[in-house]
Amino acid sequence: MSARSPVRPHREVIVPRLTDKLCVVTGAARGIGRAIARRFRDEGADVIATDRDEAALRAMARETGCRYAILDVASESHWVRFACAEPQIDVLVNNAGVTGSKTDPSLTTPSTPASWTGARSITSLSTEHFLDAATQSGP
Repeated sequence: MSARSPVRPHREVIVPRLTDKLCVVTGAARGIGRAIARRFRDEGADVIATDRDEAALRAMARETGCRYAILDVASESHWVRFACAEPQIDVLVNNAGVTGSKTDPSLTTPSTPASWTGARSITSLSTEHFLDAATQSGP
């Protein structure tokens, strides 16, 4: 019988692939956005986490070391202000959306065609507003 090597626990090695990159993650105060922002930070990125929930966003930033900015992605004026402050973004993760929230009763799970249209419009409007703002403030 041959001796078996001891099993070693798996350790993930993170290679800093995003060093010197400015990454913006919308909807980063919690959930998937928070996880993306944390992972990008672990990969060496300069991360600006954005959300409209200031208290949750501040707590997330303290925990992860990310910079943060209050940003309502459905507001064109918020995007213009943000794009003027940060004109050289390398990566944008447009994660923000409305799918329901236990902590914010104003965010209800879409249940009618009109509410689904509203939820989808947040994603499409935020993309449109970002592109317009970036074009106006870019190099």
